[in-house]
Order: sequence, then C-alpha cells, then structure tokens
Amino acid sequence: MLNRINSTLFGRGLQLWHLVVLMVLLFSLFVVFKANAVNNKHIALTCDARLYKSPFNVNAAHFSQSLKLDVEIKDKRVKLNYRYRIDDHDLAAIIYNGTVSTLEAGTMTYKLDLDQANLKMDLLEDEVPEPIRDEIKQARVSLLELGEMSYDLQIVEMDRINDFTLIKFYPSGNLWACSGR
Repeated sequence: MLNRINSTLFGRGLQLWHLVVLMVLLFSLFVVFKANAVNNKHIALTCDARLYKSPFNVNAAHFSQSLKLDVEIKDKRVKLNYRYRIDDHDLAAIIYNGTVSTLEAGTMTYKLDLDQANLKMDLLEDEVPEPIRDEIKQARVSLLELGEMSYDLQIVEMDRINDFTLIKFYPSGNLWACSGR
C-alpha cells in the first residue's frame, strides 16, 4: 500500500522518506534562523519604580524619588543600570556589565552572567541612598565570592504598539514595567 502511494504521489525516484528528510531539514533551518535572529536582537528598555511615603494610602503625598533601571542587551553583551533619582536628578547608580549566556526562546528568558559592577555617584551627596546601598551589598558578596552574579531576565509581556514591556528577574522575582528607549 505504501509503495503504491509512493509511486503514485512522487513518481519515479522520489520516495516518501525524501520528503520527510526535506521537511525536517527545512524546519531545522527555520529554528536555527529564528534563534539566531532573536540572539542578535538589540533590546534597550527604561524601567521605572516610584517610591512612596509610608503609610501607603491614596492621600499620601509621594516623594519625587524613583528607582530606574536601564536594560541594554546587544548581541551577547548586557548592561543593567540601576539609578536612584530625586526630582529628575541622578544621585547614585550601580552599573552591571556582563554577558548573555543563553536565551530560552520559548519563555523569552535571558540567562545573564554579570561580572562587573561600578558605582556612579553625585559628588555632592554625603552617602549612598539606601536602595543603591542594598544593591552594592549584594553585588559585593556575589562578585567577591563567586566572581559573577547570575540572573534570569524574563520578558513576561511585550506590547510594541503601546511601548510597554513587563520584565521579571529571577531569583528575586522583581517585576519592572518598562518602555523602549
């Protein structure tokens, strides 16, 4: 029966297994091309987190303070810039540099290996703001003990029309709402 189908559908010389091999080859090329296109993508995001005065209620006046995160992924390089601002003036920042070790395209999760952290601070400030101080403590321990910090950055939702991207870091579980730069 299979031989009759082979001879009817494919004529002389072409067998069903030839078609299967060709389909597998085309599918493999598509997957490799798609993964390569995703790996070479340039991502530049600015994320914002506002800090509010306690207690958190509707009438509470919010401070004009914010913690911003700039994410830049280009090819296999990554740069994370945590900035602490007051009234649109950067007081301090910790800037991480590293590489993207892998990308899980199915979950849009980037595996980040950060191997360098630099502190940038306004010279008029007396001390490092608390949110940046906490980052410095974590970075110092990881970089001194392990030589690198490993994070997963997952793109949870991306809406290009409204310029909105929701990212999540693991293992911390921190969510950031971002827009393109």
